[in-house]
Amino acid sequence: MKEYILSKEEMQRYDRNTMELLGMSQEVLMERAASTVVSYIMEQFPNRKRTILVVSGNGKNGGDGIAVGRILKEYGYSVDICIPIDEKDYSLGVAHQIKLAKNYEIDVYKELPCKEYDIILDAIFGIGLNRDIEGIYKELIRKLNRKRGYKISVDIPSGINCDTGKVMGIAFEADTTVTFGFYKKGHFLNQGPKHSGTLVRHNVGINKYSFFGNVPDMFMYFGNEDSNNKIDIGRDVTGNKGTFGKVLILAGREDMSGACVLAAKSALRSGCGMVSVITEEANRGILLAALPEAIVHTYSDPEEIHDLFTEGENWCDCIAVGPGIGTDDVGQRLLDECITNSRKPLIVDADAINILGRNKKLRERLLKLQSSEDSVRKLIFTPHIKEFSRLSGKSVSEIKADRSTISREFAKEYNCILVLKDSYTIVTDGKEIFINVIANDAMATAGSGDVLTGIVASFVSQYMKKDKLVEDPKAEPERFIFYAAAMAVYIHSLAGLKSSEMNGRSYMIASDIIEKYGEILV
Repeated sequence: MKEYILSKEEMQRYDRNTMELLGMSQEVLMERAASTVVSYIMEQFPNRKRTILVVSGNGKNGGDGIAVGRILKEYGYSVDICIPIDEKDYSLGVAHQIKLAKNYEIDVYKELPCKEYDIILDAIFGIGLNRDIEGIYKELIRKLNRKRGYKISVDIPSGINCDTGKVMGIAFEADTTVTFGFYKKGHFLNQGPKHSGTLVRHNVGINKYSFFGNVPDMFMYFGNEDSNNKIDIGRDVTGNKGTFGKVLILAGREDMSGACVLAAKSALRSGCGMVSVITEEANRGILLAALPEAIVHTYSDPEEIHDLFTEGENWCDCIAVGPGIGTDDVGQRLLDECITNSRKPLIVDADAINILGRNKKLRERLLKLQSSEDSVRKLIFTPHIKEFSRLSGKSVSEIKADRSTISREFAKEYNCILVLKDSYTIVTDGKEIFINVIANDAMATAGSGDVLTGIVASFVSQYMKKDKLVEDPKAEPERFIFYAAAMAVYIHSLAGLKSSEMNGRSYMIASDIIEKYGEILV
């Protein structure tokens, strides 16, 4: 269920380990890599009258591509190879593969042939690309993108930065990318998803045995292993409502009752035992009618907030603040209570994030508290990119350019967990990075963030009672909350995907997400 996503340096290290420490030769690895691409092409395009153009570079990626062409020719496909450099400049590996290809009567061109092909295979640049593409290669990729034919990239689209997903001057626009061993960070960041198309991953011999103690720092959840196709987050058959956690939610003002309803319902529907909501008096009737299972405490005068919070804080296991609280003096008072008068786990979302972004004194106070062992708490921020820009002081363009690095630095600074919401949401505690690879535009609907706040709070309230969300038995207990937050994001997105598949992406609303928890959770 947990799959790693690699940086360039990690993949290159594991490649070396596989050859030097596990004893697998480069020739065997290349042949296995080529065979996986061949298998994909033969499955998708069984008609062997198809014409195929392999466009190769001068590195390992190019060698893989040429080997693909040679094997496809053996199976009867019509194959040409284009490599836009002089033969005298071929690397040893590429020269060897070109010699083999010519032995199988494959035509090799230096210039791009004018004819059209059914399939174009991009093997120009691999994960090692570290500079913008210019000159003949830039013009070559531009022409390839304009050509007809189904486009496949080997390992990663040429021109996509392996670590950031940024386009390095220009990038090949693949319909499918067949990658080896592990997914790469660039497949999921920035422009990487758009250029990668459908991702297909195959084992070629570089796997967890290649780690030798150096485990990758980014991972994702993908599918699940339970036989009934549900996810077990570890309920106790002998438990009671206190066993499964008590959540306090500060949410909703007049005309914003939906925020507290969605957050509270999401928390209850995802397994926590009890939810108490502090909200404005105008929301009492609406909340009780929509969710009679919730405990409701309301204020009509802001002076009542302190006593309500003190009572709730003594009762709960964790606190969530922000959805629909407003950014005025009342919203600031609610957030101030959470920061100043509690050390229990705190989820900060929506309006609470915007308050911190504009209130330097409150932000500095929180940072000071998080910097001391005597006052630190489990802290989770759940901003979208624009909210994170206000909170971090960095521009939206800066953040988008390198979300993983900036997110990790912020998490370290605030000693917190950051859930940076986007089409591919990132969760990091400054050590590991979880990336949610379920991209779904149906989630871009009012209230889906409130639903996320609820399920994160629910899982946080439960995490202290169990360790089922952690696959590594040696994992540090104090980091369980990180895995709980990552799993909450994953299940939230999985529920959204199921709902959009049933209702349609344009029709789905936030409450539909909650209704799908029952199909996912045990």
